Amino acid sequence: MTTTRPLCRFFFLQHECRYGETCSYSHSVPDGMTHEEALKLIPCPFYSSGNCRFGDYCNLQHESHSLATAKSVKTGDAVCGICLDDVLQAGSKFGLLSCCQHTFCFKCLMEWRTEGSEEAEDRRTCPICRKNSDYVVPSSINPVDNDAKEVIANEYRTRLGRIPCKIFDGSLESCPYGSGCFYAHIDEEGENCKSDDLTMKELWEKRRNQRSRSQRRRNGFERDIVENFANMLMMMHYNDFDEVDDDDDLASLASALLSTMHH
Repeated sequence: MTTTRPLCRFFFLQHECRYGETCSYSHSVPDGMTHEEALKLIPCPFYSSGNCRFGDYCNLQHESHSLATAKSVKTGDAVCGICLDDVLQAGSKFGLLSCCQHTFCFKCLMEWRTEGSEEAEDRRTCPICRKNSDYVVPSSINPVDNDAKEVIANEYRTRLGRIPCKIFDGSLESCPYGSGCFYAHIDEEGENCKSDDLTMKELWEKRRNQRSRSQRRRNGFERDIVENFANMLMMMHYNDFDEVDDDDDLASLASALLSTMHH
């Protein structure tokens, strides 16, 4: 029996519905589908809020309606560019990059970004075209174009945006991803302050500048030590210090002074 009505979640999960025949939702399995396949047409109410306890084992659909419309996949496009396995046949998820349309397993892509290869200067890139990618999104769908991919990415960001970031400690700049973090940055007042944070690039540049200033201060301190040591040697030479009358004593004094450069 063909139906245009959405399927009843309670009937398909519990095999009964208290509204019976008066239910506004369909109690019929669509033609050519099994009961399990029909369940995947019913959106999971908990997934959209980011707290489905069944995760990947949930019987219901973990995709928004707009995400489901991006489901077209060309034949032959589902082969991972790293392991060369068919992503769907291997039971894996796709890893979507922001920079290109190359196909990868999510697991393979995350391993690449962790371990990469020796010749890759930046592992936040596509393993094939080496373009930089701002994100990796896990997806059960291989989108056919950038528009479809953006639908999936937006859905993913929206869902994660409801979940508090485990790194963020309530103060701005505490999360290394800054305003680019997919998770919520909840401050002490319970508000999401992520939009007030610096971008990941700004945070990286700020920390690089802080390291540079720290190194310059350290280099200046070491130069002062060396200059003071040279001045002391000159004073000892001009005043003919008896306390430092051989090379061993001079070497011991030099060692003691230079050791302060490492504290």
